[in-house]
Amino acid sequence: MEEAKEVVKQMLLARFKDEVKLEEIDQLIKGYANLVNLVEPMKSFE
Repeated sequence: MEEAKEVVKQMLLARFKDEVKLEEIDQLIKGYANLVNLVEPMKSFE
């Protein structure tokens, strides 16, 4: 299978309710950042 040469950037915007703790938001962000280790074609997370 030929490797893709294009770069696709995706953006996720999220809004959290005021009662959501910062620690919970940090855990969610770390989980998304870990996708780089789980999805082979994904090269980075910012």
